[in-house]
Amino acid sequence: MKCCEIGSHDHCVSLITALGKRACADRCLIPILRALARGGVVTVASCCGHGRRAPEIILANGWTLVVVKPANLSEEADDDLSH
Repeated sequence: MKCCEIGSHDHCVSLITALGKRACADRCLIPILRALARGGVVTVASCCGHGRRAPEIILANGWTLVVVKPANLSEEADDDLSH
């Protein structure tokens, strides 16, 4: 995933959560967040990791999803998943 700098809001997207609250999400996580929402999974927070750690998505039930890129995924395929 392409990451943005820590503290930067240049790559953030404003959205309305399933709980009806406004939130900011890192643009590179939007496809995953949308897929989770379509599946009825409620998220409460997320961070792309900004190239320093693995991206995380916090669920309403208290679980944390850690997004790990498979070692054999090409950069081109990674770019396709980010759109």
